[in-house]
Amino acid sequence: MEMKQENSFLKNTIWLTIGTILNKGLQFLAVLFFSRWLSTEEYGRFDLLYTYISLLIPLITLSTQEAVFRFSVNEGNEDIKCKNVSSAFLFDMVNYFVYLCIAFFIVGRINVILYLAFSFYLIAELWSVYLRGFLRAIKRLDIYAFALVLQTMFMLCSVTAFVYKLHMGLIGILLGYAVGTFIGDFILVIWGKWIKYFDVREISKKQIEKLISYSAPLVPNEVSWWVMTASDRQIINIFCGDAANGIFAITHKIPALCSVIFNMFAISWQQEIVTKVENNEDADVVGIFNKMLITLLSICWCLLAGSFVFYFYFFDIKYFEAILYSPILIASAAAMAISQFYGGIQAAYKRTKSTGVTTIVGAVLNIVVHLALIDEIGLYAAAVSTLVANIVIIILRMISIRDVFKIKMKKEASFNLLIFLYFFITAYFNRNMYFNWINFFVAILIAVFINYSLIKTMLFTLLQK
Repeated sequence: MEMKQENSFLKNTIWLTIGTILNKGLQFLAVLFFSRWLSTEEYGRFDLLYTYISLLIPLITLSTQEAVFRFSVNEGNEDIKCKNVSSAFLFDMVNYFVYLCIAFFIVGRINVILYLAFSFYLIAELWSVYLRGFLRAIKRLDIYAFALVLQTMFMLCSVTAFVYKLHMGLIGILLGYAVGTFIGDFILVIWGKWIKYFDVREISKKQIEKLISYSAPLVPNEVSWWVMTASDRQIINIFCGDAANGIFAITHKIPALCSVIFNMFAISWQQEIVTKVENNEDADVVGIFNKMLITLLSICWCLLAGSFVFYFYFFDIKYFEAILYSPILIASAAAMAISQFYGGIQAAYKRTKSTGVTTIVGAVLNIVVHLALIDEIGLYAAAVSTLVANIVIIILRMISIRDVFKIKMKKEASFNLLIFLYFFITAYFNRNMYFNWINFFVAILIAVFINYSLIKTMLFTLLQK
């Protein structure tokens, strides 16, 4: 039984990781073109609007997709799953139409076209987030992963049509992302057989209240994560302008590869630890943590050593300054992954308030440090404040779960941390191309050697599948 659950955890992580790597790899390549088709000001505005969407989604949905997952993933009664899925859908849609009315009177009358394009993209993303929670609830992470790739491919085609062919600029990229996301949503509905779980008759006020009672405390957590990742853009926009925002948006692209991959691990880990807790089974938390940390640091040092390739050969020269801030944000992405690991344990024990409080503290600290340093060190302030905030969240969450688990770093993980620090430092010695390429290949060789057993297991699992 234990071996079967471990294989399930590994399989989920592998499928999510592969799907995410392909998805974000395509998106990353797309940015190389989008950043050339748009000015730094236009790209900076789009990035700012995207951050507004990431803020509005938890406010509109109250993170009900997390409640659908938590109350359905181990539920054997199909009727209860149906109640959760149907009730959450109605709640989300009603709140979205409330947003449409409020937003129209605030900004819609000023720029109707931008309002419509933004709202179109918002509903596509909102629907996508809801469906991901649904797929996690029915344990179909394979569909989740594959649909991500198809969604991105359609998005690339639609953005190319609207921006490159029709020269629609900011409106075009919003519409392109919306169309691609909607097509991906449709695929999720069909393959996930969502209609089987949706029944208007099962919608219940009592069930909505139950879902919200669990998910509402997560909203401050989601908003605080937004503050940490998006308030930097707001502050940069105020103090430095749209062009600086465009540069910082590009800076985030390489660390975002880390974050998204680690998010997939966090999703798989949360599903695993929730199942263990619900079934009153022991979980090898310390072992999984150290394995995760070793793999996490290996991916990060490869990106630290290889990021020069993108800045020297792919990104437009006008974004080259971004190379200075990327190493700090990669380190921050690693810290965020560790905090999400602890967050998964908090979710398993339904400590959503603790999750929210720790993130709020980090968000406030992020703003304070950023504002304190931006006049002195410019865009470095945004990167440093994010790293400091994530480290503080780790410490707070570590303290909050010590009554359940005491997690320690093993020698192997400590050794990997030293290797990571070496590549972090050498990332700033990027002018000598011979050194860059040698350092990059060394980073890959070390990562493969250290993770050889994991790589072999992943390949075996895929071939067996």
